[in-house]
Amino acid sequence: MSAPILMQPNQDTQFQLELDTSGYATSTMPSQLCEDDKWHPIGFMFKSLSPAERNYEIHDKELLLVLKGLEEWRHILEGTTHMIEILNDHRNLTYFQMSPNLNCQQSTLVSLSVQI
Repeated sequence: MSAPILMQPNQDTQFQLELDTSGYATSTMPSQLCEDDKWHPIGFMFKSLSPAERNYEIHDKELLLVLKGLEEWRHILEGTTHMIEILNDHRNLTYFQMSPNLNCQQSTLVSLSVQI
């Protein structure tokens, strides 16, 4: 098995954005479906959460990470003609589908997503 090699992005193929967050940091990795029918990474980002962000509930951290990931990789993802698949390992984002009201942090994050 060989180590993954970063590929050059191709706007004509499908992208995935893999996201993960912990209590202290976040990571995002865009991947692309290549000619060998395998997903290959095209970049990687790892950032620490600010002290205020560390206090967010997990579903708020996940929403923040989706927005930060899309913002970080916007220059690559923006021109694609395919739907971008976003993968994360938490089911906590389903909270937003059931919540009738958004709290202050959530409404701020949602308003930021409109600007992206």
